[in-house]
Amino acid sequence: MTQVRISACLALALTASIAQAQTGTPLAGMSIEELLNLRVTATTKMDAMSIRRAPGVVRVFTREDIERFGFVTLRDVLANVPGVQIQEYRAGHQAVWFRGIKQRYNNKILWIIDGVPLRDSFYGHQAVDEGVPLGMVERIEIITGPGSVLYGTNAFAGVVSITTRSAGAGHEARNLRGAYGTNASGEQGAEFAGGPFYGFVDHVSTSGFSPDLNSDGLAWQHVQDRQRTYGLFKVGGAGLEATASFFNHTYADTYRRSGRDRFFSRDPAYGSLRYHRELTPSVELKVLGYYESYPLKRTDIRFAAPGQVSQTNEDVYNTSLMGVDTDLSYHRGSHSVIAGTSVQMDRSNTIVSRQVASISTTSPSLVVEQVSRRDVGLFVQDVWALTPSIDVTSGVRYDALSAFSNEFSYRTALTGEHAGLYGKLLFGTAFRVPSYREYLDFTSYNPVLRPEHLQTLEAQVGRKFKRADVNLTFYNNTYRDLIKEILVKTIATPTGVRRLNTEYSINAPTSTIRGLEFLAHVYPLDRLDVTIGLSHLLSATETIGELDRAITPTVPVESGPADVQFLARYTVNSLIDYRLTSRGDHVGLAATGTSSRLVPPDYQSAVPAAERDPSNAAGFVRLDAFSAIRLTASLRLNVRAVNILDQRIYSPPFDHATEYDAQWQGRSFRAELTLKY
Repeated sequence: MTQVRISACLALALTASIAQAQTGTPLAGMSIEELLNLRVTATTKMDAMSIRRAPGVVRVFTREDIERFGFVTLRDVLANVPGVQIQEYRAGHQAVWFRGIKQRYNNKILWIIDGVPLRDSFYGHQAVDEGVPLGMVERIEIITGPGSVLYGTNAFAGVVSITTRSAGAGHEARNLRGAYGTNASGEQGAEFAGGPFYGFVDHVSTSGFSPDLNSDGLAWQHVQDRQRTYGLFKVGGAGLEATASFFNHTYADTYRRSGRDRFFSRDPAYGSLRYHRELTPSVELKVLGYYESYPLKRTDIRFAAPGQVSQTNEDVYNTSLMGVDTDLSYHRGSHSVIAGTSVQMDRSNTIVSRQVASISTTSPSLVVEQVSRRDVGLFVQDVWALTPSIDVTSGVRYDALSAFSNEFSYRTALTGEHAGLYGKLLFGTAFRVPSYREYLDFTSYNPVLRPEHLQTLEAQVGRKFKRADVNLTFYNNTYRDLIKEILVKTIATPTGVRRLNTEYSINAPTSTIRGLEFLAHVYPLDRLDVTIGLSHLLSATETIGELDRAITPTVPVESGPADVQFLARYTVNSLIDYRLTSRGDHVGLAATGTSSRLVPPDYQSAVPAAERDPSNAAGFVRLDAFSAIRLTASLRLNVRAVNILDQRIYSPPFDHATEYDAQWQGRSFRAELTLKY
């Protein structure tokens, strides 16, 4: 019956749009030329430049894209970037992998909102599902390559730079939003922009999705409630902008073992002050200061029987992050130079483990009482317009780190464009320091863990046509000291045997990943927009090396070069959007898919034999449908149906290969009304 209602609502939405179809102009009121000439800033930190002339590969999604494609979460956006694989992780969040770099927590990517880094310092994680409300977003720039020269640590596998709508941006906005969908999912939000003020509030709640089987391969009905409240407020004028933001996100560990429930609560809040001044016609100064408090709590409940709690544990991981970035840009003749400093400090506030039921106890979660780390970075980058059609970009950076050895990063790029043809060649490096958990965790600490390093060679060729833009990118990424987790049983020490039975972080000496990415934007009609992305991992190998003899792994670890497990060699994404009316009504389809994943011999071996299903690692194609209808001049309806073919899709147990896969939600539906007043 639910499926019938979903299909009926979607059909009504599409029918209403088609009934209003009439002759119109190109998509979102933009010309084809404008659509093919988007400009970006994240790759240079200076004035916006053509996406084809920007050093490095960058993908851009504008406010118009978010609205017409019906994107609801950041996950929806990232799923349409070639080279990105998104996995459901057992802790209740999505793991985002850029170009084959696996991670349980999204700590190998730098996530920034209006220049402010977003992450907790314990895991280094940023959520992508309900984590960032897209209703407040103006544009998203995604770099699937190194960014350490401009951004320092954590700009490792890539950078996701989110720009929100701003005070004094020249637009007036008074919006009320409400949405409802599958799993009793509801969302309510409001937006106000006028004069120097901007405000945005949003609340999401859902009863959540329950997989058929848990990570142990057994059926157990967990509480899956999730909710998120977000607020963003800005005031600005005369080159100065102040921002305050708060965030409350509670969610369940979706795929926990039977007999256990686990919940996370993330409550970050930050304030920032941005100053921008043109000192002379050729010199600009930008200063950003920020402070972020990040309370994080994990609650683990164990049951003796359904409904009978035997033990409750709480882990508190409260950290803070603060920094000041100063950029000075200079334009003269054929050179555009930016130089800057960044000072960033993270620290632990309260990090403890508590047993709050059965027997009340408190114990430390880190091997040190207080963590305080500092990173002072100096960088300079020059964009030299060698000719009107060729640019040479060169940049270097030096980071003085208080907790690790100092780091030197560099990149150089050659970009050119002529007669519709364009190309890029980039060579650069990046680094990332470990999160607290990776080297200071009370159980699995590794005091000799080092930062990880990336060296990349990236080449892109493309062709711009009258109604299309097509490009092909090759990359060769070489990783040194890659931080990788292995399952360890014990570690022998001079004072005794450490018993872990959990994940332990090591530095893998080398890893090499090569791949191709294809992207095509085609506008065959003024009304029709087609985007196709393909990626192919040519090879992905890693060498873990010989483990220290004191370490006893839970399962044997191959020391020599080996293929990286659980990666899809092929991925595909496509967006088809048709503009029905001149007033902005749209219908469309989105498709994402992957090839099968390579799995190890012990895949699902801890799962009951009757429940094992190797076909979970097979490839899939997920088809979504969306529609945006302007019911009146002030009322808009957005409808989105996800996985309309109701495919059974799984993410592999990439951190515990012997466990069961993480099932994705089946067919789901969402409708949203936006009222402008």
